[in-house]
Amino acid sequence: MDTKDKWQRRKDIVSPVLDKSMCDIIKQQSTTNKSLGLIRPERIDFICGKARTKDIEEAKKCYAQIDLLQKPKQTIEFIPYEFRYKFHCAGNHNCAGHDFPIIDWEIGQSYRSWLWKYKDENVLLQKIKQKWLDQICSADNDIHFYVGNLHRFQDTFMVLGAFYPPK
Repeated sequence: MDTKDKWQRRKDIVSPVLDKSMCDIIKQQSTTNKSLGLIRPERIDFICGKARTKDIEEAKKCYAQIDLLQKPKQTIEFIPYEFRYKFHCAGNHNCAGHDFPIIDWEIGQSYRSWLWKYKDENVLLQKIKQKWLDQICSADNDIHFYVGNLHRFQDTFMVLGAFYPPK
């Protein structure tokens, strides 16, 4: 099976759950309690900034807890940066824009593994931006974002991942 067929099979599964827009999800959120969605963004920008001190302290607290089997959690290397997508809803000219953190496991793991390859932190961050903006969000791809919120913070959404089959 070639790559095009694999993407088409995925599209057949994902397309039926595509939401109208992020603006629509937010508008309906108070009445539907929708916590997951799939949206089509446009005018995408990628932002990288230093993680807030509060984020570092929260991560330390999380890993200080024990897991369900009463074993201490193994800590993972904290990433001192926060990655975000700024975007507008595709086809919605009234969209004021959205600015969501990216919590996709893959971006964090890329930071950790590429840290050894790209010793210069500026080069590393540029490589991450190239991957998540220039490659994934390329004009050659039909980009979608999986978005979601947390039970405790239902009005705060995040980008959970990207679906980017070729056009």
